[in-house]
Amino acid sequence: MFGASAESIPDRLLARLFVQQGNPEKALAHLGVAEPMAKSVGDVKLQADLLRTRGAAYMASGEFENAIDVYRQAMVSLRSVDDVSGEAEVYTSVGWAYQSLGEIPKALECYEDAQKLFIKVGNKDGQGRTSLGIGSLYQSMGKADKVEEQYIKALPIVSRDQYARMIASVAEILQSRNQPGVAFTRYKKALSLIQPAGDSGLQGALLAGMGRCSMALGSYGEARQDFELARAKMQEAGNQRGEAGIIASIGELNYWIAISSPTGDWKPRFSEALKDYTEALNLMRAMGDRAGEIGVLTNTGLVYDAWGKTSQALTYYLEALQKLDALQTSARIEEFRIDLADQSASLYQRAVLLEFSRHHTVEAFNLSERARARTFLDQLGNDRLDVRKHLPEDFAVREEKLRQENISLTRQLGQELAKPGPEINPERTRSLQSRLSVVRKEYEDSLSQLKLSSPEYASFLSIAPLTLQEAQRQLGPDVTLVSYFTMPQMTLAFVLSKDSFHVVKMPVTELQLSVAVATLLDFSGESEAASLKPLYKWLIVPIKAQLRTSTLAVVPYGVLHDLPFAALTPDGQHYLSDSYTIFSLPSVSVLPYVHARIKPGGNQLLVFANDKEDGLPHLRYANDEARAVASVYGAQAKLGNDATAAELRAEAGNSDIVHLIGHIDRNDRNPQFSSISMGPGSEDDGPLELNQVYGLNLKRTDLVVLSGCQSQRGKRSRGDDIASLSRAFMYAGAPSPLLPVCGMLTTKQRSSSWSRFIRTLKRD
Repeated sequence: MFGASAESIPDRLLARLFVQQGNPEKALAHLGVAEPMAKSVGDVKLQADLLRTRGAAYMASGEFENAIDVYRQAMVSLRSVDDVSGEAEVYTSVGWAYQSLGEIPKALECYEDAQKLFIKVGNKDGQGRTSLGIGSLYQSMGKADKVEEQYIKALPIVSRDQYARMIASVAEILQSRNQPGVAFTRYKKALSLIQPAGDSGLQGALLAGMGRCSMALGSYGEARQDFELARAKMQEAGNQRGEAGIIASIGELNYWIAISSPTGDWKPRFSEALKDYTEALNLMRAMGDRAGEIGVLTNTGLVYDAWGKTSQALTYYLEALQKLDALQTSARIEEFRIDLADQSASLYQRAVLLEFSRHHTVEAFNLSERARARTFLDQLGNDRLDVRKHLPEDFAVREEKLRQENISLTRQLGQELAKPGPEINPERTRSLQSRLSVVRKEYEDSLSQLKLSSPEYASFLSIAPLTLQEAQRQLGPDVTLVSYFTMPQMTLAFVLSKDSFHVVKMPVTELQLSVAVATLLDFSGESEAASLKPLYKWLIVPIKAQLRTSTLAVVPYGVLHDLPFAALTPDGQHYLSDSYTIFSLPSVSVLPYVHARIKPGGNQLLVFANDKEDGLPHLRYANDEARAVASVYGAQAKLGNDATAAELRAEAGNSDIVHLIGHIDRNDRNPQFSSISMGPGSEDDGPLELNQVYGLNLKRTDLVVLSGCQSQRGKRSRGDDIASLSRAFMYAGAPSPLLPVCGMLTTKQRSSSWSRFIRTLKRD
């Protein structure tokens, strides 16, 4: 291909061979020999080929960022010699790297650029491959029509089995969209493409999909038949993981038959469901499938729950929750914290409801506290730990090795699963899953040994939530804390003071709250009282008799993180902030860290206000609020162009109180880039982003006020969030940011509210 100069470098071919064999370490070793030789002969195409091989080696080892860097270098070389085909291949590789990193827009752009170049040179195979890549991206976005459009383009280059996998990919999207009838048709068509003696595992997966669709349609007889055939195919393929999943599906089928049967016919079905779940659970435990195990434990709890056996249901729910928490919070290594937030949120809700229904109010509170964001709690407890003083000598070395293995295997598995359906290699997937289980088990064993040899360090790995009694000891005599817990059927309010505890059931559902809060935020202006009044009636009136102190701490849950409690009003004239000093907490369990960060009240006040932002409504009251608050301390407010992010970073560390007023931009796609608008200044410094807030030093700061719409909003996890501006300021050293008032009060009301609070703070 490259002539004599290329053939004289055998390490080039060996490196490529080792990449194909999945041995990137040896590939990189041979590349280290080949690359200097290629550079000496001056063959640009040869150097580009070696760069592409290096990129493939990095991809195989999960080092996607390094792969992108070397692919870009290869691109420069190929363009210099006008190698359009090579450039198209590199675009495809870069797209795959971005897809593996989860950066979908960049991946889509690369695949589309590659496709254009393949069309230019008439490369049909390349066009088909990029269509598969684009289709897999649209599949991750849930765009079934776009997936089918791209897969049709790829038809000329795929086998019948590959085409079947394409159709199955579309069926999965349709099924997730609650279109089981259409999905069933797709699965059936995919199955018809496979020869009877074809891929048994694929046939089993398609039959299982058909069974789930039939179950959703209420065709329980057809579902059972499909599941039994699917199980036989999985056994034929030797796929125990797939078989366990199908057995669990059969258990779910028996559960649905039971709850839809006439009275008296459901007990045998519940018994059958429990038998199926037990069998599936044993298989999953044998394979180390912890996520599957948690799902089956949860479903077993649901069976007992529906059967009216509350005690047994709670036993299974709590075991599932224990395993969920172990997955997410027991390890110090961040990459081991598997994100199972949605599953744990609904499970915690069910467990709290059961405890409440049994009048176990203390247990219900303790569970509700466990349900909140443990990631943030662990960060507060661990961020300043000097591990070198606590780690046994060899643990850090083992941990680093396991960390790297875990990162590499997790990325490789994610990369394999991100492939277009036709290209996923089931054997490689199972191998990676098996290796991951071994690595994680080895880590857990190391952690267990660490706890025995160094308990003082192990206690830092995961911070335990406070119990009710511990929480009450953290409250001052003038503070009442209200911890809300929303559920599909109702909302609970746990009202705590230093010497009292009440649980109040509120007949408002998650859906009602979501609609009311969304309406409030979407139509903010002068008429918010229409939305604020019912919210006050739902959330404050039932507990008003228990709010007997001047300070109110609010612990929201779910959608309530988006609600400005200070602006709640019974009549549109009087606001909650008129009666109470209000602050917000992500959980009751952060109280010890809040108290540890409270400093002697100082007089240095920093007030920033930016009332104008292109494309957003004018904040009419922002500057008046800033001046009114500044006047309490005789400070000078920084307004507009003077209120820059650079100025804040420079002065925040020397301030006792920081008061920020401006628009909040919540970035759902990349929460780390959520921001609060700041003045552009002479150099257009831009907004203050969340990732910049984490880097602030607020050790002196006693109070941060975020007076901007949506400042509590962020990426939520289990009813709480770490990726929000209020949490970021807390992490940077402030005790607890005040709950925002937003633009919902008049100039006089806002200024009066803040001024009253700051005078109280100054006096105390």
